[in-house]
Amino acid sequence: MTGKLASFALMALFLFSACVEKPDPVPEDDPPVIDNPTEPEDPQKPIEPEVPADKDVTLMEEFSEEFSGADSGYFDFGYRDDGEDFRFFSGFPSLSENGNTILMLRLDPADGAGNGASISARDYTYYGSYSIRMRIPDIVSVQPKLGACVDFELFDDDPVYGRDKITLGLRLADRGGVYVSLYHLDADGGNPVSIDEAIVPGLSDFNAAAKNYIYGFDWSEDAIAWWVKAKPSADKTILKEIKESIPPQPLRLRLRYYHSGNSSTRDNASATQAPNYPYELETDWIKYTPSQQ
Repeated sequence: MTGKLASFALMALFLFSACVEKPDPVPEDDPPVIDNPTEPEDPQKPIEPEVPADKDVTLMEEFSEEFSGADSGYFDFGYRDDGEDFRFFSGFPSLSENGNTILMLRLDPADGAGNGASISARDYTYYGSYSIRMRIPDIVSVQPKLGACVDFELFDDDPVYGRDKITLGLRLADRGGVYVSLYHLDADGGNPVSIDEAIVPGLSDFNAAAKNYIYGFDWSEDAIAWWVKAKPSADKTILKEIKESIPPQPLRLRLRYYHSGNSSTRDNASATQAPNYPYELETDWIKYTPSQQ
């Protein structure tokens, strides 16, 4: 009897356990949804360039370079890397004015079109007055079709402002003309502006090869005026004035003396020949007076 009761008790316990409802298992959390997953960095992907800020420049103060010594405190000369460069002689005795020292620049007949002697200011300049006293060589009786230029100019090529150039030029084959130009090109290559004009100065018997003249231009926020005068005490003879497309950026000053190749004169389209001789350009001085703006 006792054994039957024990068996009955075990069976009842089993049936009770089978009837008890087991709790549902705790659900696992779903994996988080990431709206903007971060992709691994592609080392081959080009880096987008940042837009550069306004240029950081050193502006030059007022100066007057008299070229009395072998070197300049304001300009760098474009010497060749090797050998003696006969195109540059600073502190050289003037061939036309006794007792005066000059910067003598010479053409090299071996230089190709677009090449020659040049000097560049070491830092930037801005609104102000720029002037140069110089005399071009008289080559008309020797090589009347010579294609050679003298450019007194401001220039720069900037990733923000674009490319700007203000030029007052002389052509050796045209003793009676002065060439003025303004060039601008946006940084993205659009909206080009080009103003070029050959002008006969309103001076009696003007001859750029006969003597030294003072050439210059005044650059302000509102205008550019190119001018010439025969002596320091004379009034400026305005060649041209413009009041549009004025460069807003600081620029570098330079003087270039070179074989132009394709820059003919106003009355001689064939004046493009390379130089046969090292014709000599005399520069007495270069001056810069910044604006008080």
